[in-house]
Amino acid sequence: SLDALNLPDSVQSLIRTRLDRLDGELQSLIRHASVLGRVFNLRVLERVVANNKTLMFGLDNLQKQGLIQQIRVAPEALYRFKHVLMQEVAYDSLLLRQRKALHQAAGLAIEEIYDGRLEEQLELLTFHYSRAENWAKAVTYGREAAEKASRLGRFAEALAMLEQAEAWSSKLEHGTERDQQTIQILLAQERHCETLGMRERQQASID
Repeated sequence: SLDALNLPDSVQSLIRTRLDRLDGELQSLIRHASVLGRVFNLRVLERVVANNKTLMFGLDNLQKQGLIQQIRVAPEALYRFKHVLMQEVAYDSLLLRQRKALHQAAGLAIEEIYDGRLEEQLELLTFHYSRAENWAKAVTYGREAAEKASRLGRFAEALAMLEQAEAWSSKLEHGTERDQQTIQILLAQERHCETLGMRERQQASID
């Protein structure tokens, strides 16, 4: 994040000034793209942008200005912010409610585009729904992402994801479903702690 980078105000101001010089449509486009990350998928962006009739013209314009670049054409078009700081500043310029709405739209777009093969997108879905504060979907996809990491032998990564899912589950409405989610998450944590030899942590999960 910008806070973690601790950039001098002059650097942030310089980047903001460059963004402010863009016309309104290009400013909106680059902010929408920033929600998707430094690398973004054209098909997802098409569904996130409200008016995509001039989308390709806008992307071409941003490329000419040296702000983004296309890094892949097939099987799916991918673009990348040339500088991660540009993506961070563009994202930071969005209001919180705008960010949440756009992350929700991104999650829905990914579900639609990759229907039937969501496993390859689990981490992105978890990211977008957690940022959208859609806790139910964040927990569901977070658990699935942890299971995927576990199958690949990435147990520490799986445990870290389960920790996040546990935190998100605490934000769900009180009830049987929330309790069941929490229990399943704790049981999964216990298994991973055993695999990783984290005995004290394992006992804490059991308790």
